[in-house]
Amino acid sequence: MANQDKIVYVTNPKKENFETFCLNELKGEMKIYVEQELEKKGKSHVKVEIFKDFQPEKFWVHTDRKCLRQILTILLDNAVKHTTIGYILFDYHISFISTVCNHLRFFVDDTGYGVLNEKETNYSIAQGLVEQMGGEMEVRPAGDAGTSVGFYIVCTPYEFCEN
Repeated sequence: MANQDKIVYVTNPKKENFETFCLNELKGEMKIYVEQELEKKGKSHVKVEIFKDFQPEKFWVHTDRKCLRQILTILLDNAVKHTTIGYILFDYHISFISTVCNHLRFFVDDTGYGVLNEKETNYSIAQGLVEQMGGEMEVRPAGDAGTSVGFYIVCTPYEFCEN
């Protein structure tokens, strides 16, 4: 880890299941997961995109990795299910505008035909997990253009320097 890498220290740091990990690495893992799921379903016309190349800086979080991964898996599985051609785009964004309330925002966009039904069990699970992490989730169906799902968790920035 470089000397000036940043940590984003997520709320409730004393929970036993919290760990410190690199968001960039989680994003890469999730991309591989989605590509494998698309391959299993024979959907080679669907491309998976992340903005990895535009974020040379590594960002670290201290949070419940398993919970965050489960949320992303549910949302990405829905995108894979409903997308037969086009793309699935996902990433995160960190807002450092306010020192009081900072957000770590994730999104999953797709060009699929379906929407995330709020009555589906998986949606309820994802919604509950997001709320458990202190955030909110929003689904924005775009008709024939696909679906955009975003969620955030609240966090506080913390500079980390390795000795």
